[in-house]
Amino acid sequence: ASAGDGPDWLVLFKTAACPYCRGLVPVWDAVAASLGTRVRVGSCDAAASPQLASRFGVCAFPTILLFHRGSMYEFVGPRTTDALVDFALGGFRAHNLDLERSRSRCSTTPGRAVPPPPPSSAP
Repeated sequence: ASAGDGPDWLVLFKTAACPYCRGLVPVWDAVAASLGTRVRVGSCDAAASPQLASRFGVCAFPTILLFHRGSMYEFVGPRTTDALVDFALGGFRAHNLDLERSRSRCSTTPGRAVPPPPPSSAP
């Protein structure tokens, strides 16, 4: 079996010290309930598992990654149940993400908390 043969995983990388991470817990629980068995949902305490966070270039919290068929996609957008479920069920294909740029921020601001993006002004 290759890395792309298993189920998709949506993973929240967080730390207990991050207020944005703590605020995301009810949304994350709702995402898991909404996705059911279609996409596996998990979380990683990056303070307890720094090697795992480092392996995936995670240094800002919260970071949400989708692992799909051997590829990794970073969620960027409003941290709502609907937005995260849409991302996990295929919306990730519309994201044009530069994961190398994301990883480069680690060298300048390790462990920084990232506030949620402002609400969209689009209709």
